[in-house]
Amino acid sequence: MFYFFINNASGQCNSLVSLTSQFDVDHFAGTGCTNLKGGLYINGSGITNLDSLYKITHVKNLYISGTFLSDLSGLKSLDSIDGTLGISENGLLLNLNGLQKLSAVGSLYIWQNPQIADITQLSKITHTTAVDTSSDIDGRIWIGYNQLLSDLDGLQNITRIDGELNIESNPSLENLFGFSGLQTVRKYLAIQKNNTLSNLNGLENLLSVRELKILNNEGMTSLRGLSNLSHVPEGVSINFNPALTSVEGWII
Repeated sequence: MFYFFINNASGQCNSLVSLTSQFDVDHFAGTGCTNLKGGLYINGSGITNLDSLYKITHVKNLYISGTFLSDLSGLKSLDSIDGTLGISENGLLLNLNGLQKLSAVGSLYIWQNPQIADITQLSKITHTTAVDTSSDIDGRIWIGYNQLLSDLDGLQNITRIDGELNIESNPSLENLFGFSGLQTVRKYLAIQKNNTLSNLNGLENLLSVRELKILNNEGMTSLRGLSNLSHVPEGVSINFNPALTSVEGWII
C-alpha cells in the first residue's frame, strides 16, 4: 500500500491512494480520508471486501481491477466521481452492489468481468460529463467482454453521453433497454461483437450521435430501435452482421 495525503477536518486527501491487499483495505479507515482528490486504485487478488471504505463519499478517479470481490458493498457512501470509474478483470464480481448512491461520474468502464450479471445499482447516474477533454475524463462509456451480462438495466436514467458509447463483446447481451432514456451521444456509438443481440430495441429515444458503428453482431436481424435517430453528421458504418439483410424501417 502507498498513499500520501493531507488530511484536514473535511477529510480531504490530495494524493493518489493505491490499495493492493486486503490488509491495505482494512486499515484505510484509520486515515480519515473521505474525499480522495488524488484518486483511488484498488488492485489485488487478495482483496475480497471493501467494508473499511464505507466513509468515502467522493473520488477523482476510481479503478477496481484484478480483485476477488463479489460486490462493491463497502462503497455505500460514494456519491460522486469527477473522472473515471473503471471496473475491470474482477473474476468473481457478480454485481455493483454498493454503488447505489453514485449519481455523478465522468467516464464509465465495465470491462472483462466474466461473472457480472447485474448493473442496476448505477440507476442514479443521469449523464457522463467531459470535465477535461485533454485528459481521460471525456464522458465515455465502455461496456465490454462481460460474458454473463444479459441486459444493461440500471442505465435508463442516462440521457446524455459527452464522449463515446462502446458496447462490445458481451456474448449474453439480449437487449439495449438499459439505454431507453438516452437521447444524445456526442461522439460515436459503437455496437459490436454482441452475438445474441438481435435488434436495437431500447434506443427509441436516441436522436443524435456523431457517428454510428454497428459491426460484427452475428445475431443482428433488425435495426429496430433507431426509428428516431435523425442526426449522424459523421456517417454510419453497418458491416459484418451476417443475419442483417435489410435496414428497412430506419432511414436517416
